[in-house]
Amino acid sequence: MKWLSFPLVGGILLCNAPAALASDATLTTTINNLNYVFNIDTEFTSRSGHIERTYPFSNSGELTYKQDIAFRDERWTLGPQYYRGRYSSAVNTAKSINFKGLTYYRINNMEDEVYVSAKQDVWNNDTDVMQSYTFPYTAHNALNASVHLYQTNSGMSNNCDKGEDNAGLRISCVKVNGRISTLNVNMTSVSGRSGNVYIYIPRIPTREIVFNNVLLTASTVSGIGMSTQGWEKARSISESSTQYEQFDFYINGTLRFNNSCRLLNSSGGIAINFQELMPTNFTGKGLKPNNLTPERTEIVFNCDKDIASTFSGMNWSVTATAISDSSEPGILKATASAGNTINNLGVKLTKDVNGTTPVNIKGEENAAIISGTKASAVFYSFPTMMTDDKPSGGGSYVATATVTFNVP
Repeated sequence: MKWLSFPLVGGILLCNAPAALASDATLTTTINNLNYVFNIDTEFTSRSGHIERTYPFSNSGELTYKQDIAFRDERWTLGPQYYRGRYSSAVNTAKSINFKGLTYYRINNMEDEVYVSAKQDVWNNDTDVMQSYTFPYTAHNALNASVHLYQTNSGMSNNCDKGEDNAGLRISCVKVNGRISTLNVNMTSVSGRSGNVYIYIPRIPTREIVFNNVLLTASTVSGIGMSTQGWEKARSISESSTQYEQFDFYINGTLRFNNSCRLLNSSGGIAINFQELMPTNFTGKGLKPNNLTPERTEIVFNCDKDIASTFSGMNWSVTATAISDSSEPGILKATASAGNTINNLGVKLTKDVNGTTPVNIKGEENAAIISGTKASAVFYSFPTMMTDDKPSGGGSYVATATVTFNVP
């Protein structure tokens, strides 16, 4: 027998072992976006105060998630579903008001102040209860389930199964040539299918409020991440997955009130014209010029029914526009209106003809004069000096403000 010998060489023996393959997947859905339209036709008979209404929404439909996964005997972890709720462009989230613990946001393009708030129910897997989230929000349902997918071979039989926490999964097999090649993973979710939309009106309107299919809120839901690398990886897959439009809430119809009113003598604005003045006519800041009688203005708010029997009263207020606002009591800042130059000129609004009691130009309310179906705002106005210096320049000028009638 011949022996073969080899020299021994000192060193390290390196063994290359095959690394475990990491797998990721996303359960996707073919969700049909649900448009929930709440139709309203409501009449309110309150004489004063505010209006608040809650409109619940719910749907029994389910989201079905599905993913085909190339089969391997391994443990998968499921990430959460991410739900996101937002207000539509019809809602101004920069204008808000708090009432009874809720933050309401003003609905755009409404003559009266109308605010909306909304909540949506998302299942919390940590506490096993539905949790209500207030719009706008981003939330996940804390799903942290693992499932062990495997097959057993018994003779010529090939089976697939699932073990441990199945998280509501339904798994079926696809076989090719008698061998399992793909697992069909399905999951059904009912989160996000219910909630409430809240409408808040701070004071009784003096006209109908009409909603013409106004989209108020919208919500989306993510796919569900799956990974063999643990929950954090599965969560990140969920968070960055496609967001599916899930639930849109529209409001349509009319809120009617026990009286409807409108300005009687206004079609695009009321102009007050003053006589020509010389700088020598001006006598001091906030004072009437010499040889000038203040202009009396009456703005009439006309209602369909008797005001005293349908409302608790009627108030009016003046709010200076941004360009005419000033810190001087009752004085609107005047600006040149025809390419000319005007300096140190204002228009003062007063409650009396003598010009001694200024009208607040910051929105403070005054009691209107009520007679039957009419409510009137009466004030006086005249040009005046803004400071102790006489006005300079000349030509046309303008000062603007908004007059508002409200039920107190």
